[in-house]
Amino acid sequence: MEEIIDYLKERYPNKPIFVLENGYAELRQDVQVQDSLVDVKRVEFHKAYLASLARAIRNGADVRGYFIWTLMDDFEWLHGYNLGFGLYYIDRKTLRRIPKLSAKWYTDFLTNSTSLDDEEVMSRSSFRSRKVKFSGLKTKQAEM
Repeated sequence: MEEIIDYLKERYPNKPIFVLENGYAELRQDVQVQDSLVDVKRVEFHKAYLASLARAIRNGADVRGYFIWTLMDDFEWLHGYNLGFGLYYIDRKTLRRIPKLSAKWYTDFLTNSTSLDDEEVMSRSSFRSRKVKFSGLKTKQAEM
C-alpha cells in the first residue's frame, strides 16, 4: 500500500487520495459460524494496510479516506455467498447481522480505544484448541 500511495503522490503531484474497497475475503464453505466471527486474518490484514498507509501519510501523501470492503457479507457475482468480506456476518435464514471480531477491532481503531484483549477473543473462539496466537490485537491508532 505504501509503495503505490508514494507512487501516486509523485506521479500526480500529491493529489488527494481515497482508498476504496480494500478488503479481505474468507471462504465460507464448511466453516462454522463461530469461526467466521473470529476473523483474525481480516484484522491482521487491515492492521497491516493501515500501518502502511500511515507511513505513506507521514511521508507526505495526501490520503483523505480509507474505506473497507465491505460492511456486511454480501453476494459476490463470481462466488455467490461463498466468500465473506464483511465486518458483519449475515445469517441468511434470519437476516440477523452479527459483528465479527474485525468490526469490534475497527470500531476500537476509529475511536482510538481498546476493548478487545486476548482473553476475550479466546473465550469467544472455537480456535482455543488450535493454539492460534492472537497477540497484537490491541494496536491503537497512535501506535501506527
